[in-house]
Amino acid sequence: MLGNLGGDEASLEVKIENKRQELERNQKRLRSLANVRPAYMDEYERVEVDLQKQYSVYVEKHCHLSYLEHQLDLVNEAEHHEHEATESSLKRMHQRMQEAEHRMIRDDITADDMLQIAGTEEFPRPTAEGRKVFGSMSGDAILSDHEEESNPLSSGSELASGGEEDEDEKTLDFSDGDQSRPDSADDF
Repeated sequence: MLGNLGGDEASLEVKIENKRQELERNQKRLRSLANVRPAYMDEYERVEVDLQKQYSVYVEKHCHLSYLEHQLDLVNEAEHHEHEATESSLKRMHQRMQEAEHRMIRDDITADDMLQIAGTEEFPRPTAEGRKVFGSMSGDAILSDHEEESNPLSSGSELASGGEEDEDEKTLDFSDGDQSRPDSADDF
């Protein structure tokens, strides 16, 4: 058994030495591979830099998109509230008009009273206060059908006749009693 022990020891020594040499060869190979750059490494680094730039652009655009979507939501919400307010106002007005119509039918109220009851304070009727009215009520300015076809602009108004004054036309001013004629079309 001692003889076998010596032989085993020698064979183990040889195996250890072989493993040690193999380890040294692998370490040398590792050092040489670590010093050598692969052929694709330059392209890989360029692509990596480009990827970083693209990612930063993506993040920036994503932030802008999120902000714009938020602003769009706010605008849509404001429009929705405005639409609801308009709807409720129209419903109230419709309801008041129906009530006024029913009262008119029951009580034989005039149309002006109905408008007053319906709440026309929100939508006042236009008045002639501060406005000037031009024209005449005589039939002198009426052209025959043949004359209208030949001169469609001659309707008897100041603008169509090139600013010439017609003695039959009267001017009414409801604001201060002045019966003067305006100098240009801007006074309308």
